[in-house]
Amino acid sequence: MKIIKRSIALVITCLLIISCAPTASAYEQFGDYEYYVEDDHVVLTKYLGTETDVVIPATIAGLPVEKLQNTFEHNTTIESVRMPDTLKELWVHAFRNCINLKNAEFGANTSIIGFRSFENTALETVSLPDSLTEIGSRAFMDCHALNNVIIPDSVTVIGPSAFAECTSLSNIKLNENLESIGSYAFQGCTGLKKFDMPPNIKSFYGAIFMDCTSLESFVVPDTVTELIGGSHFMGCTSLKNVVIPESITQIPESFLEGCVSLTSFKIPDNTTEIGVNSFKGSSIETVN
Repeated sequence: MKIIKRSIALVITCLLIISCAPTASAYEQFGDYEYYVEDDHVVLTKYLGTETDVVIPATIAGLPVEKLQNTFEHNTTIESVRMPDTLKELWVHAFRNCINLKNAEFGANTSIIGFRSFENTALETVSLPDSLTEIGSRAFMDCHALNNVIIPDSVTVIGPSAFAECTSLSNIKLNENLESIGSYAFQGCTGLKKFDMPPNIKSFYGAIFMDCTSLESFVVPDTVTELIGGSHFMGCTSLKNVVIPESITQIPESFLEGCVSLTSFKIPDNTTEIGVNSFKGSSIETVN
């Protein structure tokens, strides 16, 4: 009797485990796409096709396609993509390592370009939709052919390393509504000579322009009251002029380290602390 009871208990336990475990049916296939349904919309998780020019469907099984998640990651065939107006979010790694992707046409309602969405692609220019509010961390990192970007007025946040190592980027137009640009956002953008910081920027994070070897001049807007982190302009070998607000009380470590073309710098009257190696390796002869 005890053996029977134990057997029954074991069967019930196994059934409970099976009922709680994810099933293969959670992921379905429609044409060239693998997907799952979340609430009242579709999330595309994998592209199975071989087309070079891809048009993402607006609906699957009568539901709108609203998100991409790892969908085209490591696809070396795709060269262009057209996204539907239903698409709202590009989640992690949507087009990461699509090394031949040169053109991406966004839908009218995309609000988020997420983590590593276009990292290491062959994009040359990007026309972002007016619905966009956030460019996530590493979104366009290592896009070495990218040379022109216009950030629409709707964007308020550019995440860390968003455009890092975009070595051909020479022109980027920001909007006045931008409030935060993350650390390392433009690190290694060696083609960037000029950068006009929006007047309403509030957060100025570390290493944001590290190793931007062509950057010649920069003015930190008066809205910035704190330089967060360090190494903001480290390795900017062409930098000749930097102006920071009078409200700055602390100059962080390695702030202008390695700026060999910089010969003078004005320290704000309110500054009470200068970090380690703030001016190391620069050519500063005059400090006002």
